[in-house]
Amino acid sequence: MKQIGIGAMIIAAFLFPPEAWGQDIQLKKDSLHQVLTKAEGKDLLKAYQKLTGLYFAEAVFDDLKRDTLLALYDRMTAEAKKQSNAHFLGTAYSDRILAYNSRRQSEPILKLAPGYLDELTALEEMRTKYETDKHIAETQRNRNYFLFVLGGCILLALALGINIYYSRKIARKNRIMAGQIKELQLQQSLHDEELLRKTVFEPAETPDDEGFCPESRRDKLCIAIRDRMLKEKIYRNPLLSGKTEANRPL
Repeated sequence: MKQIGIGAMIIAAFLFPPEAWGQDIQLKKDSLHQVLTKAEGKDLLKAYQKLTGLYFAEAVFDDLKRDTLLALYDRMTAEAKKQSNAHFLGTAYSDRILAYNSRRQSEPILKLAPGYLDELTALEEMRTKYETDKHIAETQRNRNYFLFVLGGCILLALALGINIYYSRKIARKNRIMAGQIKELQLQQSLHDEELLRKTVFEPAETPDDEGFCPESRRDKLCIAIRDRMLKEKIYRNPLLSGKTEANRPL
């Protein structure tokens, strides 16, 4: 239901008697009374505003309805103060003054108006202070959050830098060790080859008429084994022995 202006409802009250409103208005009021038992927060204040609007026109002619209207204004005022809602508190005060004015009751208006102004002023000041404190708190919270995130980023960057530094340091040490191992292997290989080269096998002289000479064959076999060892580097295999190599076919 769209909100109906108070002025328009006053005019409607004079143009149309309350009986002309019929059952539709009563159904709306009943529905809003049900809402009041369940609504909370700003929705509750909106329901009070709509319900007082429906009772307003009837209160012009009916004292009982006027008492009901004033009671609703009291409840609306108390709820608006509870929620520190200056807008609905001002609406309740101004509508109450209009209700007195519609019945030509100036005395309650003169009595209540100054107090209403003081309460609205105090509430506005409290509201302003609340908003200021809320803004300061949000600013401080955002600042703390920013510092927390910044600190986390710094720690993460520091940890990443340390990890990169030690990773490179370890990689450099591994490269140095690998080079040293390779150099040692090369030196050992050269040393082994040098030892094999220094090994001299002198074939024994045999008379022509003796034919086959076992010692000459042995020397040739040793030379062949040496050449194979130099060529294939089989001396690096710890599982091989001289006897094993001698038994391999040439």
